[in-house]
Amino acid sequence: MYALQLENIEKTYRLYSRPIDRLIEVITRRPRHASVRVLEGISLSLFPGDIVGIIGDNGAGKSTLLKIIAGTLTPTSGRLVRNGRIAALLELGAGFHPEMTGRQNIYFNAALMGLEAGVIQVHEADIISFAELGDFIDQPVKTYSSGMHMRLAFSIATMVDPDILIIDEALSVGDQYFQDKCLARMREFREQGKTILFCSHAMYVVNELCDRCVWLDHGLIRAAGSVHEVITAYQEHTRGHQQPDSEKSSMIDRDSGSPAGEFLKIENMAVSLADRDLHIGFHVLSQRGFDGHLAWLLTRQDRTVVSLGTTDRKSIPPLHLTGRREFGFTIKDLNLVDGKYHVYVGVMDRDALIPFSIAQMDLDIDFGNTYFDGVCHYKWQFTDVDGPAGTI
Repeated sequence: MYALQLENIEKTYRLYSRPIDRLIEVITRRPRHASVRVLEGISLSLFPGDIVGIIGDNGAGKSTLLKIIAGTLTPTSGRLVRNGRIAALLELGAGFHPEMTGRQNIYFNAALMGLEAGVIQVHEADIISFAELGDFIDQPVKTYSSGMHMRLAFSIATMVDPDILIIDEALSVGDQYFQDKCLARMREFREQGKTILFCSHAMYVVNELCDRCVWLDHGLIRAAGSVHEVITAYQEHTRGHQQPDSEKSSMIDRDSGSPAGEFLKIENMAVSLADRDLHIGFHVLSQRGFDGHLAWLLTRQDRTVVSLGTTDRKSIPPLHLTGRREFGFTIKDLNLVDGKYHVYVGVMDRDALIPFSIAQMDLDIDFGNTYFDGVCHYKWQFTDVDGPAGTI
C-alpha cells in the first residue's frame, strides 16, 4: 500500500487587478482574472519508509506541493491519497498562537493534528526535553527566536508519531547542533519505516538523508530518481545559468561596476590546508589610493556557507590600498568533510558592505579516512605583510 500517491496534481491561482473584479466576475460570469499555473501534472508515489528530497530554485513550486500534501492547500485538479497521520513543518510559527506559552502551544498544535489531550500528556515531557528550551517553555512564543520556534515545532511534529513527516526548509534556521539532532531523529524515522518528504537547498543534507529525489522546475517535475543523479543534473543546470562557459576557470576576477572597482584587481590567489587551518594568500593591485576592508567566503559545492567574514572594522581601521600589497587569511579550527569547495576573497568598501572586486578559487579536499563534523569555530587570523596582523 502506498503511503502517499499523487496523480496529475495541478494548482492554478487567479490573479485580480482589483478586489472588486472578483465581484464583477461573479455577477457578469465573465473572466476578469489572469491564471497563473504553479504546479502542472505532478505524479508521485511514496511507500512507507521512503525518504524523498524535493529540490529546485525559489518559485519552482516546492512549498505549494508540500502544502497540498499536508492538506493546508487544495489542488485545482488531480487526485491525492494519503495513508496515515501527517505532521508538517512548513512555515515557521504556523500552528502556534503567539500569546500562548510554549507548553500551551504543545497542546494547541498537537490538537490541530487530531491528538487528544491524554495522548499529548504522555509525550509532553519528551517534547520539552527534545526542544531544549529550558524556562522559555513557559514563556509566550511571541518572545521566541526563529530557531526556538523551529526547535519546538520539530519536537512536536516528530514526537506525535506521524506516519508521514513533511519538512520544508525549517532546519535552515537552526544551529548546527540542533540540525544534527534533527537529522539523527529523521534517521530513526527511516529505520522505523516512516515516510519523509524533505525540501532543502542544502544538497549535501539531501544527499546524505534521502533515498530518492525530485527536482521541480517552474511547476513541473524536471527529474526524479536516485539522489546522486538528480542532484548532479540540478547542479549542472544551476552552474550553466550562473556564468557562460567562457568565464569558468579555477580563479575568476570580477568587480561590482563601481568606479573604485575599475582600479582594483586581486591576483596570485593561493589556498592551502594544514590540519584544520585554511590559509588564503593573495595580492591586491590598486592603481590609485583606496581605503577599504577585505573579506573571505568558503562554501561547499552546493553553496552552503562554511565560513565567512571581513577584517573587523571595529578593531582594524580601513586598509589603505595602493600599488601592490600582499595579504592573507588563516581560518583556524575548520572541521571539514571530503568534497569540493569554493573559496572567495574580496575587496570591500570602508564600511565592509559593498564588494568592489572578488576572486574565486576551487578547492578539492580529501582527508582519506579522516572525518570531521563540518562545524566551523570561526577563528581567523589576518596578515598584512606591509602592516600589523590582527586576530579574532
